[in-house]
Amino acid sequence: MVRQLDMFQKHRPKAALEFRTCCALAMTIDYLIRPQWKYSHLPFGESRSAITGARLKRLGTKRGWPDYIFIGPHGSTFWMEVKRDKLGRLSEAQLEFAAHAKASGHDYACVTSYEQAIEALVSRNIIRPVTT
Repeated sequence: MVRQLDMFQKHRPKAALEFRTCCALAMTIDYLIRPQWKYSHLPFGESRSAITGARLKRLGTKRGWPDYIFIGPHGSTFWMEVKRDKLGRLSEAQLEFAAHAKASGHDYACVTSYEQAIEALVSRNIIRPVTT
């Protein structure tokens, strides 16, 4: 629900949470993904208890990995990080992953909105264009 801004209010409403953006994005991808592509959200960045965090670290979970991986034809791999609109910044570990992925020949993008994510996926022919 969108709220009307009060002209006397000092603060603007917070940008859409990354979780909401990712949920809407996943629904769109599920509907529009091309059959030769597979994808998954990588749920590494959520808040967890210390015990769960320690278990995941022991299993080999690393910091900095993007939110999504897409695997397509002919060895195509696309990694996508989703950040809050203009408020989210890449951590040092995320910057290192992005540099490593690009240097290794993988496609990588960091997007700050649902619209940017859809544009990135359509331009790479991962999903069909969104029609309204």
